[in-house]
Amino acid sequence: MKYHDQFGKQALTSLSSLLIMILISSSCEASIVSTAAKNTSDHDDSHENGENIGFVFYKTTVRIYNDLDDDLQLEVHCKSKEDDLGVLLVPNYNFYEWTFRINFGGTTLFFCGLSWKNASGTFDIYDAHRDDQKRCSTKCYWRVGKDGVHGYRQGTPYPFAPDLNFPWPKPLNPSSKN
Repeated sequence: MKYHDQFGKQALTSLSSLLIMILISSSCEASIVSTAAKNTSDHDDSHENGENIGFVFYKTTVRIYNDLDDDLQLEVHCKSKEDDLGVLLVPNYNFYEWTFRINFGGTTLFFCGLSWKNASGTFDIYDAHRDDQKRCSTKCYWRVGKDGVHGYRQGTPYPFAPDLNFPWPKPLNPSSKN
C-alpha cells in the first residue's frame, strides 16, 4: 500500500508543478507569434471579424498601414514590456503587422514610436484593457496619415470612420531652448 501512496504523491506533486509552470508562463507578457512587413496588395483589406475561441487561446494581429502619400516612409518601432519588435521602415501604401497572444492577466500593451519627415510620436497601439473583447480581439488595424494615427474597430471596413484618432503631437516651439 505504501508504494501506491508514494506514487500518488509523486504524481500529484508533478501535476502541481506543471500547473504552476503553465500559470507562470501564461502570466508573462504577450507571446509573439510572427511579424511581417508587406505591400497592401498582398492582403485583403476587408478587416472581417476574427475567430475568438476563448481567453488567451486566440491570436491577435495588429496591422499598421502607411497612408502618408508622397512616397513618404514611415518608421515604426513597437514594443511591449517584454518584447521589442525592432525598428522598421514601412514604404508608402505598405503595412507592418505582428501576431501575438495576450497574457493570462489580460494586461498586454504594445506601444509604437511612429515617425516620418514632419512628425513623430508614441502611441498605445494595442491595450488589452481597451481592445480585447471590445474593439479588436483578433484584428486591430491602424492607418497612419499626415493628420495622425487612426484605429479601426474590428469588422469596420476601411475607409469608414475610425473609432480611435490620435493626432500627431504638436511640434516643439523652435524658439524655446532647454
